[in-house]
Amino acid sequence: MKYSYSIQNRENLACAHVQNENASFKQSVMISKFIRGRDVENAIKDLEKVTKLEKAVPFTRYNTHVAHKSGMAAGRYPVKCSEAFIRLLKSAINNAKIKNLGEDLVITHVCAKKGASIKRYGRHRGRETKSVHIEVALMQYKKADKK
Repeated sequence: MKYSYSIQNRENLACAHVQNENASFKQSVMISKFIRGRDVENAIKDLEKVTKLEKAVPFTRYNTHVAHKSGMAAGRYPVKCSEAFIRLLKSAINNAKIKNLGEDLVITHVCAKKGASIKRYGRHRGRETKSVHIEVALMQYKKADKK
């Protein structure tokens, strides 16, 4: 699977991706919109709050019959997807350490794509399991660019 982004300077870029993660595509799209452009450490802290049901992810696209949460309009607590994103971000941080990038990393690219649909057996054979491909790119930034 190729990365779907085009960044010319890849020297200060750390990437990670996962294929066929057992998670919801729609929730993955909303989480990727939630963490895009953020500092990596702050994004991981916010996703850990989501897994503890302390902070909701705003749902701006797939929000039919989604209740309002405090401080925002429609929102949910996608725990399973948040755990998958936390694992992926930690993997990207380790890839950045291998490339000798600093600790000042920003999420420049997050993409969620539909994965393979696997049929279920037995009485529930009409249902399909949900899977998603997720890719993340982290870029080092300077202290002056932090504004």
